Amino acid sequence: MMLETGIMNVAQLLDTYWVGQLGSAALAAVTISTTIRWVLNSLSNGLGVGGLRGGNALTLKMLVVHCIYY
Repeated sequence: MMLETGIMNVAQLLDTYWVGQLGSAALAAVTISTTIRWVLNSLSNGLGVGGLRGGNALTLKMLVVHCIYY
């Protein structure tokens, strides 16, 4: 998970640099989409971790599959 976060940060920096050259509207679009991606990623990680404490194997399996594929 730390590697994924590091890669996402580097990709965001590169996107910001290249899109920033197109203008402020394009940069705003990249910035808002990154915020939405972070929120969805955090929600997915939270559900995955929450499922670990539930104890129900079927629920855990469904949450893990959801976190991997979505």
